[in-house]
Amino acid sequence: MTSINLKNLSSLFRGISTLPEHCREGEVILVTGDHTVFPDIEVSLQEKRRGESLVRSSAGQFFAARRLLRMVLSRIIKCDPRDVPIVIDTNGKPYLSDRSLSFSIAHSGECVGVAVSLSGVGLDLEQERDADVCALAKRFFSEEESAIFRRQAGLPLFFKHWTCREAAAKADGRGLAALLAKTKVHAGETDVHGLGRVSIASEEWRALHWREEGGMHGAMAFKSAPTVISWCDLRGGAMI
Repeated sequence: MTSINLKNLSSLFRGISTLPEHCREGEVILVTGDHTVFPDIEVSLQEKRRGESLVRSSAGQFFAARRLLRMVLSRIIKCDPRDVPIVIDTNGKPYLSDRSLSFSIAHSGECVGVAVSLSGVGLDLEQERDADVCALAKRFFSEEESAIFRRQAGLPLFFKHWTCREAAAKADGRGLAALLAKTKVHAGETDVHGLGRVSIASEEWRALHWREEGGMHGAMAFKSAPTVISWCDLRGGAMI
């Protein structure tokens, strides 16, 4: 169960009670669920083989995220979930064969999520957990970001930076390993909607971060700011 007050997150969010059947210009659709979501949805043979190669806990997250993805996309493109034409590119990023929609998948702990848009979008979820944030920031973040953690080490701030950078890297699509050293979260730079700035080399992305009760961090990244984010939460909580 989760309870999310959208008013405390961003004016861009609006709660929706059912899965949408359209994705409009300027809209981002966010759907979250848990590992039990849509248990009867069939995944592809390729997805089944990949999931079965993972350890049990990771396999549960993988299958739940793929079931959720197929259900969400099937409603929008009007087909059976089994027939959603998902293709994997050379960087391992899934996409629709006709590229009519952009989407991103994420999972952490018991939560899985899917973000869908007509333009580029990236989603990351991370459950807050103990970590040596100074050491990790020194290893993975820019020198400017690392200096922030030497002055102000804290788990919430670390996971905010991490999810924003990973969301931007996933939106870019070239893979986190290739982009991590080139990615920088610009701390303290947010607009009236709470959108921050993330740069990947010379490319600029807008990122929106939120933190739920219980320490689940989420972030989405966009090439251009959306006009609305329609969030359907299937975890059984109330969105106000």
